[in-house]
Amino acid sequence: MSAPVAVPVSKPVEIKKSLIDAVVAGLLALIVFGPIVGIVLDGYSFNLQPTRVAWLVGVVMIGRFLISLFLQTPRGLRVSQSFESSDSGVHVLKPDHRSSLYWIIPLLIVIAIVFPIFANKYILTVVILGLIYVLLGLGLNIVVGLAGLLDLGYVAFYAIGAYGLALGYQYLGLGFWSALPLAAIAA
Repeated sequence: MSAPVAVPVSKPVEIKKSLIDAVVAGLLALIVFGPIVGIVLDGYSFNLQPTRVAWLVGVVMIGRFLISLFLQTPRGLRVSQSFESSDSGVHVLKPDHRSSLYWIIPLLIVIAIVFPIFANKYILTVVILGLIYVLLGLGLNIVVGLAGLLDLGYVAFYAIGAYGLALGYQYLGLGFWSALPLAAIAA
């Protein structure tokens, strides 16, 4: 059991600090979302969509401002103190523990089936690119975990597979799904 969390003495809310946090979060959101969401490829040209970026940056700034204000209230201070502890940070569950999150995997499967039906081509392209980078990161995580050192040699196999997929598609007339296993075998 953990010790009861002491309620901190309430301090005045610093709106200036919250505004600075919101502006910094907005600038970071602009850097991250600007190129991805603000520039839409249209064939061999591109269209700028500044309203998309403005909406996303605005949502991030408002969200960060509200979170910063909340964390300065007594309840917010209790929440932030609940994450601060002198423990090692590792929480091991008992063997007979039953998770209440058993519904997550079926929900993700339903989302994976329904999402492509309702999303447009641009959103699907961005999501697929993001998932490719996730797979690349997972591969790096596995390589670092197994070897115990940072080894980027596996990226060469990723590049060989991508190059094989492109050549199979362009010169052999293979579709994506038929060229994919051949590229994996080549890599």
